[in-house]
Amino acid sequence: MKKYQKITPIEVVGIDEMGYVVQNVGDSSDQWVINPDKFEETYKEVNTSNTVTQSFIQDIIDNSIVEVQTIFDKCTVVSCQLPNGFIIVESSACVDPANYDVKLGAQICMERITNKIWELEGYRLQDELSNK
Repeated sequence: MKKYQKITPIEVVGIDEMGYVVQNVGDSSDQWVINPDKFEETYKEVNTSNTVTQSFIQDIIDNSIVEVQTIFDKCTVVSCQLPNGFIIVESSACVDPANYDVKLGAQICMERITNKIWELEGYRLQDELSNK
């Protein structure tokens, strides 16, 4: 299906007798229907050929090797080897080891790694587009 954007990117996932069935990109938990006339005047189609997508980033993460380590009983270090061999390392720590939660630390690190992948892929795409 085509992707559209106003402020938040949405995706048309179907059409019924009431209009377009849409959802936020990557979030199938909330769907709604928009009148076709209102939809066309409100949303513009997104050119996905020059866009880094959530599914593209998720595919990179899904095909990466991730290692999680605890250091000094209060620091989480996550190393992520991307499919092309590039490695991103992030850390998260707390002050008191009694408050340490490896799952929370790993989640924080993976969010940072994901943001870094977005940045790197955005740079890669910009470089490709500028060299055309």
